[in-house]
Amino acid sequence: MGEVSVSSPVRGGELVLRPRRATERSTGLSGPSWLRALVLAVAMLFALFPLVATVLYSVATVWRARPLPDGFTLHWWSATLTDRAFLDALGRSVGLGVATVVLVNLLVLPPLYWSHVRNPRIRTILIGCALIPFVLPGVVMAAGIHRFVGLWPATAWLQSTGPLLLAAYVATSYPPYLWAVDAALSSVGAVRLWEAAETLGASPAHTLWRVIIPNIRVGIAVGSLLVFASVIGDLALARIITGSSFETLPLWQLRQLRGTDANPNGLAVTSVLSLALLFFVSLVVVLRNRGHVVRLAPAPEQQT
Repeated sequence: MGEVSVSSPVRGGELVLRPRRATERSTGLSGPSWLRALVLAVAMLFALFPLVATVLYSVATVWRARPLPDGFTLHWWSATLTDRAFLDALGRSVGLGVATVVLVNLLVLPPLYWSHVRNPRIRTILIGCALIPFVLPGVVMAAGIHRFVGLWPATAWLQSTGPLLLAAYVATSYPPYLWAVDAALSSVGAVRLWEAAETLGASPAHTLWRVIIPNIRVGIAVGSLLVFASVIGDLALARIITGSSFETLPLWQLRQLRGTDANPNGLAVTSVLSLALLFFVSLVVVLRNRGHVVRLAPAPEQQT
């Protein structure tokens, strides 16, 4: 038992005992401040180096075997931003991302809320379905969706169309949203909020809109952002389901790497723009939800 207790300060007249081994382990893991700063600096360099290289390549005239480009120009930016095909592809991707976020919120939030307050069996089904995109590769799911729609004349017209791609995005990108909102519902005590609202005579729909959603808005925002990011960066589903008939931003980027008119510098420009777009959306989410924190696990009083 000599490893169990160490000399501890007295608080409020009571002697507080702390485990010696846990204290020593905690001190050892923390390490000196200079080492923590060094590790943080190295991690930041590894994270920023690809971004800096991409930005430099987007403004480089020629970049040979040197640390920096031979020259700098804004030609690639002006050519890309005035390219009608790029603007159309960007508009399609953003439109698909927004539409997917809206549909995921409408289709997932109500049953998930109901599973917390009335029927836990629905939650089990939802979580089980959320595992399917991780079990089946995206290429397999895209091929299956495309073939399944083509089996009947009534649905064959959906092949290689934007609506089918949208449906595929909704079916494959909702798991991060589900888990983020599920954790938020558990952390705020959705059952207690629903019971209190029901006692006051509120309907389930009114409770969801006026009580639950304001309390889990950070979880909804985080889940929606993850869905939007997955749609913006998807290549496999768009390539297999629509081919080149409905060109999204990743398909446009892929085209820039092929043929005699390949444009890798334009690809770097679009990569920087995509990252800037996601950063802007993330910044809006953070500023809109400043001061509100969502747990990633159920609240302590709800854990068993």
